[in-house]
This record gives sequence, C-alpha cells and structure tokens, in this order.
Amino acid sequence: MNLEQLGKLKYADSGTFQNVLEFVSQITNARVSPLAGSGGETILGITDLREDTIEASLTPAEALKNAVRADGVYYVVPQVVE
Repeated sequence: MNLEQLGKLKYADSGTFQNVLEFVSQITNARVSPLAGSGGETILGITDLREDTIEASLTPAEALKNAVRADGVYYVVPQVVE
C-alpha cells in the first residue's frame, strides 16, 4: 500500500488514523541490536554460514526444458484469477 492509498482510507474517527501513524513511527524509530549475549549468531543460533558465491545461471532453454507448457521464453500456466 502506498501513501496515496493510505490517504484514501476511511476511518471512523481521525484518532484511529493518528494511532496508526504513531505506531508506524514507533516501529521506524525502534532501536534494534544483536541478540543479547550473542557472538553474532542468528535467531536460530547458526554462526557458520556459507559465503555467497556467484555461479553460472541456467539458460532460458535449460530452465524451461522440464516445463509442462512453455512459449519459448516463459512458463505457461492456467489462469486461476479472473
């Protein structure tokens, strides 16, 4: 949702919208820090993460070779939303 859409929302009273703005302000101003007592581990306690490496990508033909339906560039899927 963007700012324009937020401006079009209807509220029962102006206080409701003000409460939303104050809550968002609290979130954006929240101070966050690493887990207490941690040596930099993640929430799951994992410390030994792999390095990101650049690897060769699939060609479009390789990516589509097992597709049930494709048009040569994209996967073709049945329409599920009208």
